[in-house]
Amino acid sequence: MNQRHPFSGVLWLVYISLVLLALIVKLSPYCKLFFLPIPSLTVYILFVTTTGDFNTDYILGLFWFALDYILITDVQRTLRQVSPTRTVAIKNKNENEKELIEHKSVWRRTRWALALLLSLRGVSWAHEPTTALPAHPPAGTSRITFIVRRLLTAFLLLIVHDAANLHVR
Repeated sequence: MNQRHPFSGVLWLVYISLVLLALIVKLSPYCKLFFLPIPSLTVYILFVTTTGDFNTDYILGLFWFALDYILITDVQRTLRQVSPTRTVAIKNKNENEKELIEHKSVWRRTRWALALLLSLRGVSWAHEPTTALPAHPPAGTSRITFIVRRLLTAFLLLIVHDAANLHVR
């Protein structure tokens, strides 16, 4: 019988490092080669090792969005962070090119890539889905007011959830 080996954290390190390197390196036709080891690592993880944890498997599956970031989208030229507190008016194409992450330092591109990977929903990014998510609170909303409103909403949703599951009991 095929015996599976325990999942190693080193595999996570390799997996995430490959995705980060693909996003950090300067643009070239060879950047797409970073994706080649990812499917083989995934097959190894799924068929040779076992995570034994649903959340770990789920996060592993989420990293397949790297397919889009590495192979399909030119991320360094199309995805950019936007500041929610200020709007930047771009006057001409030269200023637009200065804003591209591909012209920044390696450290800045690393921070940018980490922010991109950690923001799966695209919040504070130009590609944020504004119609599918709840609207941002008004600019004058205090932190306390925001927290109280969210807690009330969560409480109401919890009551609705409990009422909807009464038939299970």
